[in-house]
Amino acid sequence: KSFEDLHKLWYVCLKEKNLLMTERNYFQQHNVPWKQYGRTKKIKLTMKRILTVLTRREIHQQILKAQEIAEKQNVREELETRRFHLEEGIKQLEHKVERMGNAESVMKSAWRATLAKYRT
Repeated sequence: KSFEDLHKLWYVCLKEKNLLMTERNYFQQHNVPWKQYGRTKKIKLTMKRILTVLTRREIHQQILKAQEIAEKQNVREELETRRFHLEEGIKQLEHKVERMGNAESVMKSAWRATLAKYRT
């Protein structure tokens, strides 16, 4: 059943429970034996079961939400790790280019081309 259906059923049970409790109180005040204990017990059990179902559903929703958050966090961490490795690679290439000094070579121009690709 849906949340709304269970919610409505909860309040129907609550009304019935209140009616039975009022009736019991009336019978106690007039010293008359009351014979509806079974109905009260059934109503309370039904209310407990409804609460259990709703609680389990809420826990399940929270678990799904937590899994989604963890998934997003893992993706973000992976992207940050990739970014870090790229930045480190750029720094290493820049250092290699600087170490070569003024000498022009095929290797130096290849490194510069790679750096240009990284920066765009």
